[in-house]
Amino acid sequence: MILSPFLLAITIAIKTSSPGLVFFQQERVGLQGKVFQMWKFRTMVINADELQSQLETQNESEDGIMFKLKHDPRIRPVRNIISSLKCLHHKQYKEYNLFLMSHSFSSELN
Repeated sequence: MILSPFLLAITIAIKTSSPGLVFFQQERVGLQGKVFQMWKFRTMVINADELQSQLETQNESEDGIMFKLKHDPRIRPVRNIISSLKCLHHKQYKEYNLFLMSHSFSSELN
């Protein structure tokens, strides 16, 4: 409840600053190699995956596994707002995400 105003503000900022959906869905690998769907606020342009292939030669990650650019052109200005608020790094928000993930795992097992 406490984070609701922040989440609403972020939703409005994303929707008004760029076309497309507010949320981004991505497959991740969780416990015991189980694949799950993760939802995040969309802080990049819609075609970020396509653009990444064009930017691969500029990858600044030392391990080569992750893709990192200091000044990534795919990032929307709203991401800077989210990072400055740090509200999505709040402990309860993370615990809520973990609860949702664990609930989705247990519902798949039943």
